[in-house]
Amino acid sequence: MSTSRFNFTGRKRIPRENVWVGVSGNGPTAIVEAGFDIGSLGFPVTAKVVLEAQAGWTIQRFDWGSVGQSAEPADRRLHEFRSHAGLLFRLKVIAIGDNDGRLLGIADKLKPTGGLEAMPRQSLVVVRPQDLGDRVWKIDFDESQPLLLINSRLNDHQDFLKRREVAALVLPEALHRILEKAVEVGAEDAAADGWHTMAIRLGERLAGRIAPQSGDDEENDRWIDEAISTFSRRHNLMEAFAGESVEEPR
Repeated sequence: MSTSRFNFTGRKRIPRENVWVGVSGNGPTAIVEAGFDIGSLGFPVTAKVVLEAQAGWTIQRFDWGSVGQSAEPADRRLHEFRSHAGLLFRLKVIAIGDNDGRLLGIADKLKPTGGLEAMPRQSLVVVRPQDLGDRVWKIDFDESQPLLLINSRLNDHQDFLKRREVAALVLPEALHRILEKAVEVGAEDAAADGWHTMAIRLGERLAGRIAPQSGDDEENDRWIDEAISTFSRRHNLMEAFAGESVEEPR
């Protein structure tokens, strides 16, 4: 494993609340997820962003693009680690150009949260049967959390989402509506907590960047689309729906 030398002079401490790190799966096939909000901390937009995982003397490094352009690495498997006991992360911002290698900022000793697979589905949304007339399903909201309503007239409403092709159609659209509502509530009430915050944090981990703060509808839509695209890709929803008939992208 290669070793890099960094100049630690004048580095900034990146607030931990500006970085989110999660781990999905177990063992060497587990993948790391991350999102960060460092664009307003005064770093050069060309500075490199590096995420490091460490347990004991073992370190694995992931290049995550630059301050101005986050780029999720293609391979995010934690293949250097047999287990995740004691696993911690650090985020580094590293200068390039004349000051190549200088460490500009760091967030250290970041504890990973559970990834998508580790998140209890019903912590964000409750699945509930209800007579919906001729509608098959819909998303509704109460004060405590979103509701995914399944028409109780379906003979298999309890197993509705266990059918892969159904889940592939319903879940991305349901998540899209939940994120739209969470962004809307957050814009109206900056102190909003509960499921709204949980949904935004999930969206940020999926999109790989903080939720837009400008209130611009187009930017909000772009952020939500990025989150839904990542969700669909990680859960292989196209293959789940189409099976063997799906064509490889050209």
